[in-house]
Amino acid sequence: MPRLRLTARPRLSIALPIAALSGAALSLAFPPAGIWPLAFVAAVPLLWLLDDVRPARGFWLGLAFGLAFHGATLYWIWRFGEMAWTALTLLSATWIGLFGLLVPAVRRAGRPAVTVLGTAALWTVLEWLKQMWPLGGFGWGVLGVSQADNRFTVRLATVAGVWGVSFAVVAANAVITRAIVDGEGAVRRTATALLALAIVVMPVALPFATADGRSVDVATIQVDVREGEGASGLEEDLIVAGLNLDQHESLAGGERPDLIVWGEGALDPGAAADHATMDAVAGTVADVGAPTLIGA
Repeated sequence: MPRLRLTARPRLSIALPIAALSGAALSLAFPPAGIWPLAFVAAVPLLWLLDDVRPARGFWLGLAFGLAFHGATLYWIWRFGEMAWTALTLLSATWIGLFGLLVPAVRRAGRPAVTVLGTAALWTVLEWLKQMWPLGGFGWGVLGVSQADNRFTVRLATVAGVWGVSFAVVAANAVITRAIVDGEGAVRRTATALLALAIVVMPVALPFATADGRSVDVATIQVDVREGEGASGLEEDLIVAGLNLDQHESLAGGERPDLIVWGEGALDPGAAADHATMDAVAGTVADVGAPTLIGA
């Protein structure tokens, strides 16, 4: 049986489109396509291209991957304008460019297990940092989220959060990549395939977390923001805030819930900067007397 071993790397003009196609394929693991099994193989072309490359080349390959991946997964940002979509896509893609830049630092020749673990850990740490910086972070496109419908691997989240799931996804891609780069012989290839499968399936041994505390009464407020359409930006923010205040006030006098949650955008910048509105919010929340989550 012939070896499965690919060592030659294409020149950069060909490698960049391959990296971009790899990123586009990964985006299909997320909604609206939601083909979650793709996440376990879609990054293989990128990792293959990153094997044995210099940091600078790795950055550009990672950036190409990131632009295609985030450009597709952030399609909905286009509704807020092409500048918003472009800025967030570039920012998010730069983190994957940083991944490509740093991959040579975790690669260990002749030690595939260390390389796999280092690659998965590097991706996971960068995802974690991406959710923190800059400006509080922007975590869209975390790989673990793609596995919400995967009843096997997602169980890792019960002990390691979404980061554990992301780690497993990248590790499976990295194992397959090592089989392509280093693999030789049917036995070794079979063992590698079984290892990748085990990473995906073995978390099924973990039980899902179950709620065992007392029940809580949560009141959620969601208003029809279309009532503010046609107004200026400031006026629209004030109208939406007022609608939320009216709904919150309606909870006074009845049985007090354990928690009240306002919908996203309930206090947009125009309303948050208006002292009268914020005084009204503080007074209304105090009158009802229940802990309230606003603007998260």
